[in-house]
Amino acid sequence: MYFAGVRGEDEVRVESNACGLIMIGVALGCCLNQPHHPSPPTTLHPHRFPNNAQNCTNFLANDLVKLQFKMPTLRRIQQEYRNLRDDPVEGCTASPIDPSNLFSWQATIRGPPESPYESGTFHLTMEFPETYPRHPPTVTFTTRVYHPNIDSDNGYICINILRQDWCPVLTISSMLLSLRSFLDSPDVEDAYYPSMGKEYVERRDVFDEQARRFTEEFARGGE
Repeated sequence: MYFAGVRGEDEVRVESNACGLIMIGVALGCCLNQPHHPSPPTTLHPHRFPNNAQNCTNFLANDLVKLQFKMPTLRRIQQEYRNLRDDPVEGCTASPIDPSNLFSWQATIRGPPESPYESGTFHLTMEFPETYPRHPPTVTFTTRVYHPNIDSDNGYICINILRQDWCPVLTISSMLLSLRSFLDSPDVEDAYYPSMGKEYVERRDVFDEQARRFTEEFARGGE
């Protein structure tokens, strides 16, 4: 059983644990019930698999419940990935880091034109919780950027749509668009670096020069 992210050569398959768990449970249960097999096969980790059929059943039931809980999130992310492939966001890219894991993504944002960031390509990571879209993903810049609302050391983004203003109708595409616009339109009233926000307002030429220098130094590696 799998989820097809896109059709064609780039088909993304997310293997479901359900079939594997059931097969392991059946095999393990048979082994446990055979008198000439007093213990599970040596290839099974003793701490991962229980020692009797009842515990095995409980173990499988718990994992299947967890998988069922993830299914709506997986379907939502799968659909958003298809939408991104069919209708790309201008100046942005995004895709799973590993096709077998839809919860961890990588993304790029090209600097907005006519801004101190325009010559750069900025890289990000996106980690989706199992409760997405009820809760926002954790989005982090991995490229250093000079910006009042972005921690230049760890990439934390101080933006309301990823915090209190998040709502489930937002999508990966809309997040990317907002973040690209946000590069050139910082929220100086809620700046992560208040002094940088003040510089942006009162000494814009100095700010632009520093932002341009960071872009040239850290964001010119291309996509």
